[in-house]
Amino acid sequence: MVKNQLEGAGMKTAVYFGGTFDPIHQEHIRVCDLAYNAVRPDKLMLAPAPDGLCKRAAASAEQRLQMCRIAARDRPWLEVSDIEIKQNVRYSADALFHLLEQGEYSKIWFLLGEDQFSTLPQWRGWERIVKIADILAVHRNGELLFPENTARAEQLLQQASARVRWLDETPAAVSSSKIRKDLLEGKRPQGLSDTVFAYILESGLYTGSLLDRSAAPAKLRKAR
Repeated sequence: MVKNQLEGAGMKTAVYFGGTFDPIHQEHIRVCDLAYNAVRPDKLMLAPAPDGLCKRAAASAEQRLQMCRIAARDRPWLEVSDIEIKQNVRYSADALFHLLEQGEYSKIWFLLGEDQFSTLPQWRGWERIVKIADILAVHRNGELLFPENTARAEQLLQQASARVRWLDETPAAVSSSKIRKDLLEGKRPQGLSDTVFAYILESGLYTGSLLDRSAAPAKLRKAR
């Protein structure tokens, strides 16, 4: 079925980048830039995960979707997709299949960080993923964080005839969890754009609703 879908598709190329994006930060966008410059897709799709997927997000799916839209505003090739949220997709294989079924793209790249790549053969439906999409992988700060797991994953993917490409350049190590921690402490986080930061302040996000109920929104506003 996958082969037939590809044969009937158009000649466009897409890169699919899914994640929690809680919140989206500048290194997420840097990864998008690196991927776009490497493979020049017609669209790079940024797809926030639905609520309740894998881990408890501090911001709602709609809020994370809006932050992604704000972060992507000056990049016409970067499309923020609600495919996972609308379809309540729980597995990446299903999200990629939904994209394939639309029939618009003849080639799909699945963009992953090294931490995700190193566990990909443990994901549900990973064989479907590598049949639908080529893998575009990136590691942080120019080094492998999980060398043994990454090597094992590469071996299993090679056995499954997966097509894998590593990006030559790498982003800096910036963590959404560190950004949330800084916000709770009333600090101006590094790696967060001014526009996304403004949305966070206006929406009262990451001020203790899930992480620290004693944190006061007023303290956060002083960091503006």
